[in-house]
Amino acid sequence: MKKIWLSLFVVAGLVSLAVADFDAGTEAYLRGDYAAALAAWKPLAQQGLASAQFAMGSLYVRGDGVERDLAEAVKWTRLAAEQGHAQAQSVLASMHYRGEGVERSHTEALKWFRHAAGQGEPQAQYGLGILYLEGHGVPQDSTEAAVWFREAAEQGQLTAQYNLGVLYFRGTGVEQSYSEAHRWYHSAADRGMAEAQIALAVMYVSGRGVERDFVKAYYWFGVAAKNGSDPAQLGLEKSAELLTPEQREQVLLQIEAWTPIQ
Repeated sequence: MKKIWLSLFVVAGLVSLAVADFDAGTEAYLRGDYAAALAAWKPLAQQGLASAQFAMGSLYVRGDGVERDLAEAVKWTRLAAEQGHAQAQSVLASMHYRGEGVERSHTEALKWFRHAAGQGEPQAQYGLGILYLEGHGVPQDSTEAAVWFREAAEQGQLTAQYNLGVLYFRGTGVEQSYSEAHRWYHSAADRGMAEAQIALAVMYVSGRGVERDFVKAYYWFGVAAKNGSDPAQLGLEKSAELLTPEQREQVLLQIEAWTPIQ
């Protein structure tokens, strides 16, 4: 019995050391010391620590502290994914979907997105939604796409929120609901997504699902333009013609003060 407890104590100590070393690598990475991050993570990755393997893959994807190498990124990401690391599974799926560092394969993308989505990983849930929406690797199914977009959207995945809004606006895969479209557009717009901000502005211009309001349209076009959207600039100019100088001045102050919700 003493030997068993001693073995457990040793294992726990080794795990604690590995976590400490991994955290040290993370701290180094965050301060921009990529060489130190690499030095901390690589031995752990070679020893089989999934989080370190995923971190190594990320270094090679970005070229941080190493020469950018997508094939090497895939190697490390796959090792982590095969151990059940949800983020690694999601990233590996995305790399297969795009053909980055690996042969493009919707079948492999579907496989890894499903593994990660089953663990609740929101980016993978969104990815599954895209596959169903486009009919890549699976029969096209807008209803199933909406299911997965919702799973991701409810966890705050920004693009899923916007896409779910689009589905509700069009009545694709869900019963058409302008109020639900407005809800999801607003959620993504508040957090800084220009496409959602433009979609909100268009709703206020058209009066679909909301009371027509050119002041709010001008506001959201302005926020999107502030975020660098060229299409929003045209909407801003057109909607400005519908406001008084006093209204424009007041709204411009609001636009200037706008910051995304974190």
